[in-house]
Amino acid sequence: MTGDTAVRAPTLAEARRLFPAAESWVFANVASRSHIITIGTLGAGDAYTSEDARLNKLAEALKAAKVQFTGRRGLVRFGFHLYNDDADVDRILEVARARA
Repeated sequence: MTGDTAVRAPTLAEARRLFPAAESWVFANVASRSHIITIGTLGAGDAYTSEDARLNKLAEALKAAKVQFTGRRGLVRFGFHLYNDDADVDRILEVARARA
């Protein structure tokens, strides 16, 4: 396995695990770009928040749970990399389920 493949395989696995669960949440859009999952509507917010109050509440809960993500222009964005594992996805799912 090459270095690139060694990094890409686990990061894609984490993203693929989160994507179906995120699709079932009540937000307008969920997109997957390889190892990146975004939730929300691009442009539906300012630099750090969304016009969707539910998405802002999810972002607040994720921050409180110390989940790493970015909030930008109406999106909550998860970018998985080599340092992420199943526990990170579990924590995201736990926080999201508690908000449901």
